[in-house]
Amino acid sequence: LNCFVQTSNGSHYLMDASQKLSIGSDLGVTYSKPSDSASSGLQTTGTLTPVIKSLSSPELAVIEGGQKRPIPTMQVFNDLGFTASSITTLNQATYDSIPYGPLKLSVGSLLLGPDQAVSIALTGSSSLQITSPWQFESYGFNWGNLIKVSSFDLASYPSEGNLANMVSVNGNP
Repeated sequence: LNCFVQTSNGSHYLMDASQKLSIGSDLGVTYSKPSDSASSGLQTTGTLTPVIKSLSSPELAVIEGGQKRPIPTMQVFNDLGFTASSITTLNQATYDSIPYGPLKLSVGSLLLGPDQAVSIALTGSSSLQITSPWQFESYGFNWGNLIKVSSFDLASYPSEGNLANMVSVNGNP
């Protein structure tokens, strides 16, 4: 059985052949596997990171709220504190069975929306608009660090206003 399961009480599990990954919180995934005795069922053996990938794709994602949230760049991956040893590989069918959520971004991620508007991720759930190229450059941001995001992803980080209203550079907004 290779699937993503939500029980009637809201618990989330990944069932992957001989593994049962219990997703108990946004902080991690609990790994269980059948013990040597078939009569004893599944036994918890430790906690794994929530970073997952499939066998056939380089996409990395975290599981939050029962959804896989893709990590768009290695910079974001590093900013979130993950390392290569943080990654759990799932078979493609199991990976595909988990519904997609919005991108997982780190604080300070620079976002380029579909309308070419630029924002900066302020927290895990909000952003601030950057209204001009001068403003962008005056804060020392690098154009190469922009992450193109869809309307769906951008809506997950609603704007709390203009960055210039929150921070000034050399006395200028």
